[in-house]
Parts: sequence; C-alpha cells; structure tokens
Amino acid sequence: MTTCIVPADRVRTDLANILELGIGELEEDVDLSDLGLDSVRLMMLVDQWRADGCDVDFVSLASAPVLARWIEILDGDSVTESPS
Repeated sequence: MTTCIVPADRVRTDLANILELGIGELEEDVDLSDLGLDSVRLMMLVDQWRADGCDVDFVSLASAPVLARWIEILDGDSVTESPS
C-alpha cells in the first residue's frame, strides 16, 4: 500500500475550520472534545481526508482526540492511500 500523508499544517487548518476556531486557538495537548469536536465533526474530517484518497481510521482518531496525537497518527505511519 502507498502511504498517504495528511501534513500537520493541513490537520490544524482543517480542524480549525471544522471547529470554527483560529489556528492559534488550537493547542496540541488539549482534548479536542473540550473545543467542540463531536463525532459528527470528526466524521466530516475523516470523510474529507478519505475523499482526498487517504484511508483514515475514525476509531483511531476518536480514541485519541488530541491534536498532537492526530498529527502522529496522520503523519503517514497509520494512513494508507485508498486503492483507485
């Protein structure tokens, strides 16, 4: 499988947009549910990244709702490109 990377700056930008926050308001060690992330918003992010060809695991992100952890997960180690 080909690795599909969602860069850290894109994770921050997409997350800030979905939460209607400024990028500067996102701290890497804060629980994202405290900032308004819910399962619907998370699914919207996952769908967006999947539409770009990345096989993102909803459960992995939901079980670790912290920006720093998401960046680790999405750096390419746990994300694979969906077959066309």
